[in-house]
Amino acid sequence: MGADPSKNYDNTNGFAQDLSERKIKEIQQQILMEYPFLTSIWESCLVTDFTRPDNPIIFANDQFERMTLYPKEEIIGKNCRFLQGEYTDPKTVTSIRNAITNGEALDVEILNYRKDGVAFWNNFMMFPVHKKRKTDGIVNYFIAIQKDVTLLRQAGTRPEKWTKPEVAMWLDYHGFIGLSKTFILKDIDGKKLMTLKMSDLENLSIDPLSERRRLLSLIGDLSDKPTEAFGVAQQQLVEFTQKQYETPAQKSVTKEELSKKKFWLEKPLDPSKEEFPIAFKCYYESKEPWMFRTEVSISLRKLRKRLISQYNNEVVIMWKGSDLKESQKNKTIYIESDDDLQQAILLSYGGSVLLHLKKKYVSVGKRVTEWLDHLVQPTLIIDSDNEITYCNAAFQNTVKKLKIEILRSPVENFIPLPLLKVGQRETDWKFIEKSSVLISVNESPKGTKTVQLVPIPYDDSSDESS
Repeated sequence: MGADPSKNYDNTNGFAQDLSERKIKEIQQQILMEYPFLTSIWESCLVTDFTRPDNPIIFANDQFERMTLYPKEEIIGKNCRFLQGEYTDPKTVTSIRNAITNGEALDVEILNYRKDGVAFWNNFMMFPVHKKRKTDGIVNYFIAIQKDVTLLRQAGTRPEKWTKPEVAMWLDYHGFIGLSKTFILKDIDGKKLMTLKMSDLENLSIDPLSERRRLLSLIGDLSDKPTEAFGVAQQQLVEFTQKQYETPAQKSVTKEELSKKKFWLEKPLDPSKEEFPIAFKCYYESKEPWMFRTEVSISLRKLRKRLISQYNNEVVIMWKGSDLKESQKNKTIYIESDDDLQQAILLSYGGSVLLHLKKKYVSVGKRVTEWLDHLVQPTLIIDSDNEITYCNAAFQNTVKKLKIEILRSPVENFIPLPLLKVGQRETDWKFIEKSSVLISVNESPKGTKTVQLVPIPYDDSSDESS
């Protein structure tokens, strides 16, 4: 079942829906009264309610989504322990829990995991927020600021000593989308990474050949220049921080110490100059929001490929105004070219790029439909969502419906879904990328139906939205 934002999350401000406007303003004012330096920080942020059981999240900002790939709709009302994973240090978790229990500020480094399974080093800073107009005593909320310091944390380490999560971080940085999780499942740590050969990459189903060659070249560079594992981005981030990163102690700290952090981001990232990954957040019909990270320079063709892989359908892509900019909230751009895509990225001001998708009904080609129109046999074409995209006259006569009443309807309105597998192997019921399925329905004198499934290759030349 799809996410229902109206139940517990308001997309306009990131707060839990059950909080009144007055309460939201009260929380914001209290936070800024206690920690005025937060007004100039542009980092991942959460607010949790210490007065409720299990200290649930009641606010998440756009930068949190971008860093973790967890949509706000999914995490409001939950405790943030979902960021922990196999290699998260239990001692660090205990120090966070103790600080919460004691109502203290905290500055720690913790290994967390994004929704796609890739780990990252998180400089986690937490502040207690007290009762209205108080700066001590009873704690009502906590505000947590997170910064991904993976690149700085990795500087100077020896690749052969990397753990599985560290190998996955390196792969993710270099754009091997989806490969990070495969390496973790195959137990490939730094030692194994440095011994990989072309045959090993073939066995891991890394395609095409150019990607295998690129990965082997990067592994070779690791042997020669281990301190440059993350390339130029490492230098850019060091310049940005204005100081060499130091691993924070796992201890309680004062708000004065936290306010003197030198490497907090104080303005939105400029996508036109940004070298680090950006995040796309996709809304498709009633499905849960889906997020993924990729390079800023992604082409429309590559974006479409990712979306087809996720949804098994061609889609119409629309960008709607970012949460980060009030003046852009009602702006809509149809993404039909690389220029449109780059405009949407720039207008997202370094935050998540919000894409609203709807199914694109695609023709299978004029020659195919002309042939099907002349068949005496009732015939349908359906897509991977089991919706009818074509019917011939024979089928219309069989069901005694007009074409407009049939098209885009679920096929089960006319044919019970179990019949779609009668006499067929399970492998026949697959939707290969960019393909439809032709269904021929034959009625016997007794009224029974037999079904034949035949894949129809997608015709790029007929790509058009109906």
